[in-house]
Amino acid sequence: MVISTGTVVFAGGNNITLSQTTGASGATVSVNAANASINFSAGGNSASLAAVTFSNSNGVSFGLNASTITASHNGITSQTNQTLGMYAPGNSTQNSSTTVDARSVSLNGLGAMSVGYSGGSVQLSAPATSSLSATGAVSISTNGSTISIGAPVAPTYTTLSRWEYPDDIFASIGTLPQGSLSIQHMYMPFYVSGSAAKIGGSISVGTSTGNATGSAKMSLWMGLYTLNGSTLSLASSGSTNNAFSWQAASSVSSTSLTGVSGMRQLTVPMNVNVTPGEYWIAAAISSATTAPGASMTLYGNNQINGVAGGAVLTPIGTNTTAARDVVLFEGVYTAATSAGPATIVGSQINNTAASILQSANFYNAIFNATY
Repeated sequence: MVISTGTVVFAGGNNITLSQTTGASGATVSVNAANASINFSAGGNSASLAAVTFSNSNGVSFGLNASTITASHNGITSQTNQTLGMYAPGNSTQNSSTTVDARSVSLNGLGAMSVGYSGGSVQLSAPATSSLSATGAVSISTNGSTISIGAPVAPTYTTLSRWEYPDDIFASIGTLPQGSLSIQHMYMPFYVSGSAAKIGGSISVGTSTGNATGSAKMSLWMGLYTLNGSTLSLASSGSTNNAFSWQAASSVSSTSLTGVSGMRQLTVPMNVNVTPGEYWIAAAISSATTAPGASMTLYGNNQINGVAGGAVLTPIGTNTTAARDVVLFEGVYTAATSAGPATIVGSQINNTAASILQSANFYNAIFNATY
């Protein structure tokens, strides 16, 4: 303000007073307002304050620089974008995080877990703790978060390299007709491994005044079957020709027959590797001889009475067509053959008489041999 001439007068009023001081830099006029008020108005509401005080609260602080009031927060710039971290129990490191709008966050229970809210806290509920219990030979153990289930190691069975059947019964069961296939049912309670099979019996050769030499060819086929449903299936087989000759003239001493007559075995090469179980073994002999000829009487289980009735059983009150085998699938194949077929069904086995059943109980052995 520049006043070139005249006198300036300042007058106070309405609670405003004026004062003047004189100093080295000149005169100063001071204006004082007593009982002044500040009016605020927002959204239709108004307030009149005689004095205004700013205080720090809820992370907000105020500062004054000359005539500028500055408000600041403790670092959160937005309430709607926050980082939420998910932690596993016992894990101090964050293993899953994302930035979400806090207003859209919800908690959902997965599986059998439920989520609730009560008294300002989120509540998580889960079913009662389950437990594992072992029964029988099974055992359960825990190590930290690892559950181990164990069972005893199966016993180690010895593999037999020789199996003979029937056990401790070795007597004459008769002569097998030409091309007759006998089928025997047996249980093998052991692991058995062999490279050959054999049957046993008594060979008888004849003499003649007209021939100085006799000869015979006895071809043996043997096979091992398993049961698949109601059908026998061939698992392993082998065959060989057993040929021999002898001095047949009656003028020759009987000692010349000792190399061929008497108790003998017929063998075949046959690879067998079986586990304990139910099996059927079959044998067929086809022979060709020159006069005076030779024959073989088989040995085995003769405990079935050869003159007994049919070896089948019929339930009471049913027709005889419902008869069942006394020994399952044991008997003689209904067709003449020099070798067993790949499959055999029950109707192809003749077991209608105990004498037929007995002739199928031939001695046999599975063993290791070199051919």
